[in-house]
Amino acid sequence: MTFIIDKLNSRFTTFIGCSYFIKILIFYCLVLSHLLNVSLAAEHEGLCKEEKHAQLLLPKKGISGAYEVGVGIVPHSITKFNTKEGTADIDFYFTVEYELNKYFPDIKCVGDDAKDVWKIFYNPDIEFLSIPDPQTLQGFHWLVDKNRFVFMTRLKGTVVLSGDFRWFPFDRVTVPLRMQGEDDDRNLLLKPSKWYLPNYPDISKEMENLRISGWEIVRAEYMHKKHQWNFGRFGDGLYFEIEIVRKPIPFLVRAGLPLTLILIIALVSRRVLMNSEEAQLQVLSGLLVAIFAYSIYLNDRIPETDYITFGDFMWIGALLAIFSIIVGRMAVMNTVAKPLRVRIEIVSTGFALLIYLSVILVAGYLLYLT
Repeated sequence: MTFIIDKLNSRFTTFIGCSYFIKILIFYCLVLSHLLNVSLAAEHEGLCKEEKHAQLLLPKKGISGAYEVGVGIVPHSITKFNTKEGTADIDFYFTVEYELNKYFPDIKCVGDDAKDVWKIFYNPDIEFLSIPDPQTLQGFHWLVDKNRFVFMTRLKGTVVLSGDFRWFPFDRVTVPLRMQGEDDDRNLLLKPSKWYLPNYPDISKEMENLRISGWEIVRAEYMHKKHQWNFGRFGDGLYFEIEIVRKPIPFLVRAGLPLTLILIIALVSRRVLMNSEEAQLQVLSGLLVAIFAYSIYLNDRIPETDYITFGDFMWIGALLAIFSIIVGRMAVMNTVAKPLRVRIEIVSTGFALLIYLSVILVAGYLLYLT
């Protein structure tokens, strides 16, 4: 019995010793891990700084011998259309990426650590030809993933639109982001980013969150542009275009419904109130007030431009139609020379209906084309 107890005490003492050794080993591993993390963090921070790099890191050259730089654009919003100047405000995420010509460890730098990015990596100096002065909405951040350098930021600016608004409310314009890479002594080729646009040429996923109030997107694509004046100083351009068409239904309903009601009242009142000259006079006075209010209402909804739009023709046609009916109503209020006055009423009413139907037919045809 004593032997068994001594054996158990010996094993318990051994277990206590082993447990103490394990605790020391775990503590040592934790300290070593902490020191290693501190070292890696310091090395990581150093890689984000300019002074840790002896020379500029360059892109890997492509088959053509030029530096191939990928560009990715994802629009966030397009707002504040200025129809007179032909501009709009655009807010978009912008990415520049390229494969490095030599190994660089994976790293991610944000905030103040990322400010030295173009002192470490080659800057393609991309200029937006259609945005005079783009503004940065958030700080830079960059990373290296599998030896591919990626720079990301968010920009906002006023873009010059292609097209005009002559066919309002059936107008169609293009929002162009025209990029040109400038390089003093290197050949530069801009192309859609493989890293940022993995499904290119299908960019529907990147465009699905873009909402433009009152407009629909009909086309979004990247296009390469060659320049004859390229003598080595400038690289070929890359254009990203978003073609949009206005949603015409809201304007047609808001403009056409009041006009239809005014025309119906003007036509019906002749038969209903034909025996009361005073009542017809009151209706004509109401029509004059209605046409004044309608002209102000419609004019506020037609974009301000330096040229006549289809919306302006609709407005002019509405005024002529209502004015023509008023002339016809006034012609038959007096029974003197009745046959002639009746002819004037018929002609004026027919003219008004002709204008109204013409506007409807043309608008319907343009709606069909859209």
